[in-house]
Amino acid sequence: MVGFAASEARALSPVVEKLHSKQSLPAEFGNAVAVSDRWIVVGESKHQDLAANAGAIHVFDARTGGYLRRIRASDGAAGDFFGTSVSLCGNLVLVGAPGDEGNRGGAYLIDVRNGREVRKLAAFGAVANEYFGDSVALAGDLAVIGVPGRNGGTGEVFVFDTRTGTLRQILAATGGAAGDEFGRSVATDGRRVLTGAWGRAFGTGAAYYHDGFTGDQLWALTATGGAPGHLFGISVSLCGSRALVGATGTNGFQGTTYVFDLHSGLQTAALTAPDGVGGDNFGVRVAAEGNLALIGAHLHDSGSGAAYLFDLSTQSFLGKLVAPDGKGGDHLGSATALCGDLAVLGAPGDDEGFFADTGSAYLFRGMTGPLPMTSLASVGDFAPGTFETRFGRFEQPVVNRFRDVAYRARLSGPGSRGGRDRGIWTDSILGIGSPRFVDLSTKTRPAGLAGPAIRQVRGLSRETVTAYDVFFAGPGFNARNSQAILTDDGTGPVILAQAGDPVVLGGPLISRFHEVLQQRLSTVPAIFHGFTLSCALDRASLIGVTARDDSVLAMLAPNGATALGTVREGDAIVAGTFLQLFPEAAKNHSSYTAFGGYFLDAVANSKPLQKTWTRDVDANFTSPIAFQGNQAPGCAPGQLFRSFAGLGIQQVSGLVKARLQGPGVNGGNNEGIWKENVGTPDLLVREGDEPVQGAIGVGISRIVRFWPLDSGLIAEVRLRGPGVNASNDAALILRQSNGTYLSLLREGDPVVGCDCPRIRAIQRVAVNPVTGAYAVVASLTGSPRRNQALLTGVASVGNDIALRALRLPHLALRKGTPFNTPFSGATTLRSLLLSPQLDRHGVGAKGLGQVVADGGEVVMDLQFDDRSRELVLGAP
Repeated sequence: MVGFAASEARALSPVVEKLHSKQSLPAEFGNAVAVSDRWIVVGESKHQDLAANAGAIHVFDARTGGYLRRIRASDGAAGDFFGTSVSLCGNLVLVGAPGDEGNRGGAYLIDVRNGREVRKLAAFGAVANEYFGDSVALAGDLAVIGVPGRNGGTGEVFVFDTRTGTLRQILAATGGAAGDEFGRSVATDGRRVLTGAWGRAFGTGAAYYHDGFTGDQLWALTATGGAPGHLFGISVSLCGSRALVGATGTNGFQGTTYVFDLHSGLQTAALTAPDGVGGDNFGVRVAAEGNLALIGAHLHDSGSGAAYLFDLSTQSFLGKLVAPDGKGGDHLGSATALCGDLAVLGAPGDDEGFFADTGSAYLFRGMTGPLPMTSLASVGDFAPGTFETRFGRFEQPVVNRFRDVAYRARLSGPGSRGGRDRGIWTDSILGIGSPRFVDLSTKTRPAGLAGPAIRQVRGLSRETVTAYDVFFAGPGFNARNSQAILTDDGTGPVILAQAGDPVVLGGPLISRFHEVLQQRLSTVPAIFHGFTLSCALDRASLIGVTARDDSVLAMLAPNGATALGTVREGDAIVAGTFLQLFPEAAKNHSSYTAFGGYFLDAVANSKPLQKTWTRDVDANFTSPIAFQGNQAPGCAPGQLFRSFAGLGIQQVSGLVKARLQGPGVNGGNNEGIWKENVGTPDLLVREGDEPVQGAIGVGISRIVRFWPLDSGLIAEVRLRGPGVNASNDAALILRQSNGTYLSLLREGDPVVGCDCPRIRAIQRVAVNPVTGAYAVVASLTGSPRRNQALLTGVASVGNDIALRALRLPHLALRKGTPFNTPFSGATTLRSLLLSPQLDRHGVGAKGLGQVVADGGEVVMDLQFDDRSRELVLGAP
């Protein structure tokens, strides 16, 4: 091992160490590389000690760069080329030996801690020259092995379960043909598989994205402007919701690497080396980690080779990596690997000692890119619009369809009353990073801000306007008139509604507000109806209000001046009379509101019962969802609705979470969610349902939270059944529109990462009801420095059957990742805080503030190792 200081880097200042084999023979050490936070594995496919070209791999300590051990195949023989491909996941390495058994090929799963061979994998029905193991990928519980010579060079990919060694799937390209060499390159995130077929269409090339569990093909990817000889698919890599595909043959073999969005299958970028020339072979190998892409160009500069680092969130070039002692023919960049701030490049043509092509590898430390989210504000910044205060802590950030943000912040500094004051700021996408002051809770009203002083600020939402719930202080205010709902459209706060005012002109006075719901704007043109307020009325007002008519639901116009409709306790309709209304309701982007309460039927000797409805403010029409005592549809005869707790709305149909009673009902099946359907609601989710594919007998024991979508429903549930324990008993599930379940995320599921972590606990979930974009903050197994992550997905992409794997989440952001942040410079992410809004029954996506915009952008709070804390927005 030799240490250097890197001589070429624009945005980087890495430290470089050189790694060597223990023999000085022409064995092309560095033809394949892999790296994790603990290990570095370097392939040497022409290693000679056992037999000519039998091959070996070498293991190094990633923390020190020190050499640990050499590993050879237990049945190694001449011409196996063991070490042609390598992939690391935690303490396991998958090693390809495509020359094994007359080029039939083999692959080995090995424990790098001690060199123990866990198992050997081989293709079923293999024949000579199939080259099983020419490419390998390892993530989660999947071992993915390319067989490019299969079926006359058409190619296949074998997917194995690493725990048992059993074959899960054999993948093939739709319409594949001889010479495609599907499987020449592979990548996986532990569920989905990306495969290169560089020979497709006379070397134009293609790449294919599959569900590794079901074998379904999700996308066939091709380059814009692709042509014969471009060799698109010579290399592939997965990075969150992006795919990287190398094509070395473009522009006279200068080379291009293409970036694709895997939600849509569309090409989003074509990356090239800023100093590239014909013959460089840029894209011969690609690697990705976080938002960084490392792309090899092994023939650059007379074959010295180089690698280029890019920021995938902006497609910007960050720096060029070269060997400080490089020379022509080294072929640096023939292999690339990334993990955290570590990069490893293979240089199999490096001449060491007395022999040519002995090979070497280079370890670069300090790979750092920009934060892939926009910083809105930082703790410690001065708070605009206030005097002698700074931001002390961010609270309850929200975002609308247009990515306009509003947030509340606790203040610090001499003018903050010892940290007791809070304020509200907005940040428009048109001028992001320049907070605009809206309001402040303080003992005295700040200069230039009209109206009474505010002693407390509570709820916050942002759609067409910013809305928030306050309590006024000062002379003339008391418990009967101090609460108000304020809105701000960018010109300053105004009162939408206030306790002590009438719901409608001349009507009873409001006593307090239970809930404030703001209509969610959709992606299609819609009339903005404004707000739904759940209120209690003042029994002490001059207009007679009693305990029998003191609850009301008011649908207000955006300016609050007009009540578009009301539902009040005591109102009579044809079927009977509304009694006490529930304090919670639900609203989305339509003109409908879901609500509930007690009801007295217009039948002699009837008793008050719980009932739920939707109200269309446009048509002034009320329709039923579900009634207490009625038969629960989808359940056994005699199983009746007992009570309701939790309301949602899906397009124009109300949803209700209900408890059951009757024969056969017990603690394991007494709760479910139903959707309005012309008086006979449809059962969507019920305790006892089995929502996890392949987990027979594992059922829902409790519905913890749920989020209605325009099409479908997401729920966080607890599980019970065979194999369920405290480490895997929580899941996030999608109830699809065709009635089937898709398990989006479960505790114990693997997460893509070089250290092979798993989900320890689902901490926070946020869902956009219009587009189905969702975000999950989860704790992970493994090192405490990297044990938290943000995962994001879109539940509306793909379809309910063959393309459902597109709806699964991707790793978006991870604790322990180093970043260059705008406010604090180079530092490491320490914690992630997502603040979704739900009601007391665990219902979200119902008209409260949102933290996920329609495009999937998330607003959240990030803390770093240097103690900086930033409020950020973006889709990492």
